Amino acid sequence: MANNKQKKNDCLKKYELFYDKNDVILFNSRLLNKGNKDEVEREKGIMSNLYSGDFKIPYDGKEFHSSEQLLFYLNITRWAKIVGFDDAEITKRIDYLLSCKNGFEVKNTPQSMFFYENVVGKKIKLIGVERAAIDGWKNQYFILQLKYQYCEEFRNVLEKYKDKVWCENSDKETCKFSFAGVIWDETLQKYRGCNCVARAMRRVYNERNLIMGGQ
Repeated sequence: MANNKQKKNDCLKKYELFYDKNDVILFNSRLLNKGNKDEVEREKGIMSNLYSGDFKIPYDGKEFHSSEQLLFYLNITRWAKIVGFDDAEITKRIDYLLSCKNGFEVKNTPQSMFFYENVVGKKIKLIGVERAAIDGWKNQYFILQLKYQYCEEFRNVLEKYKDKVWCENSDKETCKFSFAGVIWDETLQKYRGCNCVARAMRRVYNERNLIMGGQ
C-alpha cells in the first residue's frame, strides 16, 4: 500500500494544471510586506488569504480579520474534536486564534500553526489524502465567498485582473509543490500545480452576481 507521501504526490498530479507564464499573475502574502514599495505588487497581495484590511468577515457570531483566520477556525471547529482533541484544548486554541491581530500572526506563530497542522494531519490520516484535499478546496471556496462579500478591495482587485490567470506562488526558493498554489517548472517553462486557492477564487468571481445578490 502506498504511503501517505506517495498518495499525496499521486493526488497532486491528478489535480495539477499547467499555466503559460505570459497568462499568469502571481500573488502571495509576501507582497504585503511593509517594505514593499511597489504598489502594484502590494495590490496583488490583497488576493492572499493573509490580507487583513479595513474589513471584517462575520461568521458564527464572530468577526474575522482575514480569510486565513476564518480558514483556521473552520478546520479547528469542524475537525479537532473528530480527530481526538478534547473540548478544553479546542477552546484554548480557538481563543488564541481569535486573539491574533492579523493574518500573518495566524499563519506564523507556533501556537496557532502547530495546532492547525496537527488537526489537518490527523484529518488526512482519518479520511485520506484526496478527501482531505477536496475538503480543503471546499473550505477555500467558502471563505473566499465571504471575503468577496465583505472586502471591497478584494472585489476590485479581482475585477482589475479578471482577464489574467490567477496563481498563488511563493517567491521563496524553498517553495514546494502543494495543493494551494503553483511552482515554476524550469523544464516545461510553465507554472504547474493544483492552484487550489486561485481556482476557488475564480469560481467565486464567476458566481459574483449570485454571491452579491441584493447587496
